[in-house]
Amino acid sequence: MAITLGNLFKTGALDGALATIAGGTGDATGDLEFLTSADISLAVLPMNATPFGAATIVGATSQALANAITPASAPTSGTIAKGRIRNKANVPIISWSVSLAGGGGDMIAGTVVIPSGATSVSCSGITITASFA
Repeated sequence: MAITLGNLFKTGALDGALATIAGGTGDATGDLEFLTSADISLAVLPMNATPFGAATIVGATSQALANAITPASAPTSGTIAKGRIRNKANVPIISWSVSLAGGGGDMIAGTVVIPSGATSVSCSGITITASFA
């Protein structure tokens, strides 16, 4: 006999996990951080006080879309290889690889190089998807 998870469980699990981004103390909000392959921080983008909208069921998965993400106003030049979302205490909650299209990364970026003298780095959106067997 198999255990079946209902859609309310699936969306509730993702909503609960993503709510941890708004937890902790220190910063006003959680953030999206882009890093080099050596884990050097290149850009920190503050997330919304409510980082993600409510999860929905799409096909066989639960997914949630990020609310507005504020551009980083003081990026460091370098090549982005990783991304992560941290809570208000700067504890990493979710991490992933970043690449250009066709590069095999978990997140596909329009560019991965932050040039010297750049004044901002932005992210137009993030979708988090959770699959349940």
